[in-house]
Amino acid sequence: MLFAMSTESMDRLTAALADRYRIEKKLGEGGMATVCLAQDLKHERQVALKVLKPELSVVLGAERFLSEIRTTATLQHPNILPLFDSGEADGQLFYVMPYIEGESLRERIDRERQLPVDEAVALVCDVAEALQVAHEAGVIHRDIKPANIMLRAGKPVVADFGIALAVSAAGEGRMTETGLSLGTPYYMSPEQASADRVPTPASDVYSLGCVAYEILTGEPPFPGSSAQAVLAKILTGDAARPTELRRSIPPHVEAAVMKAIERLPADRFTSPREFERALRDPSFRWGRAAEAVAPASVGRWRAAALILAVVSVASLTALFAGGPGLSEKTVSKQRISLWEDLAAGSVRYGLAISPDGNTLVFADRTAGSLMVKHRDRLDPIPLAGAELAGDGSLSAPVFSPDGEWIAYFGASTLNKIPVGGGTPIELTDSVSTGNREVAWLDDGSLVYNGPGWTLKRVSAEGGPSETLYESSSNFVVGLTGLPKGRGVLFNSCDNQCPNPTLWVFDLESKEARELLPDVVRGYYAAESLLYVSGAGALFATPFDLGDLDIQGSSVALMSGIRVRSQHADLKLGASGSLLYATGDAIGVEGGYHLVWADRSGSVEVIDGTWGGEMTVVALSPDDRHVVVDLDQELWVRDLRDRTVTRLATSPVLDQRPQWSADGREVYYFDTTGVEEGRRALHRRRADGSDESQIYLQLGPTAFEEVAWSENGEVAIARLGDRLAATPENSFRLIRHPSDSVPKQLLEADYRFWAPTLSPDGRWVAYVSVESGEPEVYVRPVPDVTSARYTISVGGGLEPLWSPAGDEIFFRSGPSGRVFRAARVRTSPTFEVVSRDSLFALRSLRTSVAHRAYDVTQDGQRFVLMRSQNALIREESREEERSLVLVENWFEELRAILDSR
Repeated sequence: MLFAMSTESMDRLTAALADRYRIEKKLGEGGMATVCLAQDLKHERQVALKVLKPELSVVLGAERFLSEIRTTATLQHPNILPLFDSGEADGQLFYVMPYIEGESLRERIDRERQLPVDEAVALVCDVAEALQVAHEAGVIHRDIKPANIMLRAGKPVVADFGIALAVSAAGEGRMTETGLSLGTPYYMSPEQASADRVPTPASDVYSLGCVAYEILTGEPPFPGSSAQAVLAKILTGDAARPTELRRSIPPHVEAAVMKAIERLPADRFTSPREFERALRDPSFRWGRAAEAVAPASVGRWRAAALILAVVSVASLTALFAGGPGLSEKTVSKQRISLWEDLAAGSVRYGLAISPDGNTLVFADRTAGSLMVKHRDRLDPIPLAGAELAGDGSLSAPVFSPDGEWIAYFGASTLNKIPVGGGTPIELTDSVSTGNREVAWLDDGSLVYNGPGWTLKRVSAEGGPSETLYESSSNFVVGLTGLPKGRGVLFNSCDNQCPNPTLWVFDLESKEARELLPDVVRGYYAAESLLYVSGAGALFATPFDLGDLDIQGSSVALMSGIRVRSQHADLKLGASGSLLYATGDAIGVEGGYHLVWADRSGSVEVIDGTWGGEMTVVALSPDDRHVVVDLDQELWVRDLRDRTVTRLATSPVLDQRPQWSADGREVYYFDTTGVEEGRRALHRRRADGSDESQIYLQLGPTAFEEVAWSENGEVAIARLGDRLAATPENSFRLIRHPSDSVPKQLLEADYRFWAPTLSPDGRWVAYVSVESGEPEVYVRPVPDVTSARYTISVGGGLEPLWSPAGDEIFFRSGPSGRVFRAARVRTSPTFEVVSRDSLFALRSLRTSVAHRAYDVTQDGQRFVLMRSQNALIREESREEERSLVLVENWFEELRAILDSR
């Protein structure tokens, strides 16, 4: 229902805003607001000033509405109309956005009825990108319609982002008092129309699908003479296929639109990005359109987000299309590139070859998805439904023996998804958060890395998992299944894998035994055990599947295989396809060095000649010194004169050093002088002039972390294994190191870790998976159960309070390379004021378990650990960064073995 803003109300508003805005004229009125053209006096620009409906303002209340609407001010995208300002004036709520000279999409539809297909698809894709950004920030539009899409120089700009959210949140269920319904009937999703659930991102996808339908066909999918008639059709009717109204619409565009407006949210695209990719992918099919196409030639693909780079188009055509003269058993070798740089993916963790050798699936952190490359397709395309979470390189995809399914790791689950894409099916949530691989055995079960140092097995149908093997101290990595479900090859190594060994687990006897030393990966083919040595050479030796034992001497097959962090970049397919990376070993030998990075991401190397395998770095309170856990020793470095002092040599994983409040001492974890299997917090002068002393010891549960307030008077300790949700995993408050029984703060049935205290000791930020993926939260101290505030949106790790206490830094994105800052206000109540992206850098040391960076006292510079090979990789030649793909390699293997 439209309302008219009286002249008297307009005059009062004009007077109340006279020092900030000069209202020039009224542009129009809608269901929620009157829109005025105004001059922003401070910035000398024209703006659109929107005044909320008076009766709506009364019901909502200013404080809550303005608090909610401020979240939209953080959205930044070329296709999003930003929020400039909001407030209350003369009892009236208003918000301010840029004034767009042009028309709305609604006006253009009314004038032209239909848009050219290419232009319509491009417009919808632009809007989808804007929605994706908003959804990743936790904002759902809730009212996507042509009237809210402005056209600026032909490009769409989405207006009123989050306004409906602010109204809904502020109204707290009282919207019926105003007679206002959020959403517009023609574009309202079924769940909005029935009001039976809180709108999700799928609701925006539906509304955008309706907009796409209308600009293609000239009418909405569910037309009607009244709102009631439209809503009834939305809830019970079926929309006509777009090609019935306009035959020139391509099949993939029609399929994408029809999937977007499916009645059930679960049947739609899971994100606007999926919708966009489908609109751009000529092979996409859905529903009835897919039935007419042979399954072998059609998949539910989205458009390519990353083009497969090849040395030559001719070689790629010969490789995947099977050129003239290429017989079935001819050995074919080609050099290809799947990632723009090696940091975007991993052969070891992130690639699999289908059993028939016709398909590659690989994780691409830049694209944020599992990607699929078919033999008969030039470009890889995203696997619909398989978006990556957290460190995408650890997704570890693997094909089922029949080639119909792909298993991969999500943020905290092992999933499977049809090879053609779809909805992922969770198999188990009992998975490792660190080293993760999975082997799909031909007996139908999957063997994978479980929490801690365990090897677990689960049925391909899901259900309870079984622990097969558990190491007391070593990682279990590099899984390869043996035929007939006989066993599993794996590597066992301690921290950083300096001495990797190849083992086999017998699934019949349930025993594990060592096979070979100095081996970084094992495989099985041609009745032989194949293995890669630490120097990057591939060998073969006879292997008996009955005894699971080596039966003869080894023969060299090839050399020059790249080894990264003592893991081979090589994958072998069941059909004989071999894919590997060439080049020198990268990882332990290269290590890391220290760099500065400012808030814009500009990097300065501190000293390129000093480095190694670093895990933790901490700045002294005066920003002059750093303490570094380097090659399992503890060092203090003076950043001014470059002198170094060694503090500890005990080979303890994650010593996690930190400074005392006065900068004179360093605290760190050590096992010296404590009961075997336990560790204590030690302290020693930073100049190394005294001997280390035990400062704090807690137990008998494992003592894992401690975070101090700025004055050193309050600390929070974490006990227990962060990989397991057990009663022993908890936060304890320590007010003095002599506390024998620290106060229990927090226990939960989910995993949480990485506490960091605000400078005043009143708030603790930490990481938790209580929402399903790692996020950063804040709780008050000591009453941690009285409130909880969400800091990160879309994933967060390694939180750190700024020295001023007004920001919380954290990492997110693929491999944790995106640095973000949440600006917070702690008084009179806690509030997240803004969430800002600072910069993104590749090749950094990151840590799921503990913070791997620090910040200066002014909060402007970060000290980071960057790979010493980063520059080498960036400057290396294309052939050194690419991969070698060999088809029918088994023919070459058998020839070598027969010639022995």
